[in-house]
Amino acid sequence: MDDFDIGGIDEVIHGRLRLGIMAYLAGGGGGAADFTELKSRLQASDGNLSVHLRKLEEAGYVAIERVTGTLHGRHGSFVLQHSGSMSAGAQQLTIGVVPDSGTGELRGLQGTLVVTIADGKHSYAFTYTLPP
Repeated sequence: MDDFDIGGIDEVIHGRLRLGIMAYLAGGGGGAADFTELKSRLQASDGNLSVHLRKLEEAGYVAIERVTGTLHGRHGSFVLQHSGSMSAGAQQLTIGVVPDSGTGELRGLQGTLVVTIADGKHSYAFTYTLPP
């Protein structure tokens, strides 16, 4: 392996817990996991997991945002997880509701958000389901 360079290893994701987060999201987590699930699977405390998720978010490896509002007259909040990639110049962005992240009247919310950019303008389509 003449091309191996230890300096090329990104220390942001190669800490034990951060690497565990990334491995779980890439494999067993199917790209998304809620905080409680990650905490349990990685055997981490609330504070420790929060710190490491924040570091990954700041570095652009994960993007998470809490949305609070009303959908069809039902109030609550939920978490969106952004996952993006680029291959041969083609961009792909997936934004999904983190499972079991809904609160209040939005418990059980499932959905995806599609962002379309045309002529320099952004439009958004949120496809979702709510339990009865």
